[in-house]
Amino acid sequence: MKNAIAILAAAVWISLAEFIRTEFFTGTGTSFAYDSGLHHLYTDRYSGNAIGFWALVISLLMYLISRKFNLWITAFTGWLAGFILMWAIMRNAGDIEGASLAFIVPLSLLETMFAAWIIFRISRPGKPNT
Repeated sequence: MKNAIAILAAAVWISLAEFIRTEFFTGTGTSFAYDSGLHHLYTDRYSGNAIGFWALVISLLMYLISRKFNLWITAFTGWLAGFILMWAIMRNAGDIEGASLAFIVPLSLLETMFAAWIIFRISRPGKPNT
């Protein structure tokens, strides 16, 4: 049960961090969406569901990695698996400006690091995290 809670808590954190980063830090939130005519990508209920599902899959992947590796490897591998691929796709689609990557990359690293910490803290309370 604590493993499922760890995965869900990390997924909630990732979804929340995605929303906060998109809306407040990178400038690619709803104001960008209105300006570029992409409003449906940010307000569509299916888009929100896709982000939630993606966060759940990344959290599950990070949980599985955490069973064998330490906190740092779990966080970095989760970041590589999820965020590099996602940003590469969004960059190719033209949804992200190059200048905003200076904010996106560090924030996504913090996001995955905290998600990995959540997984380790909840699912492995008696084991060292490093």
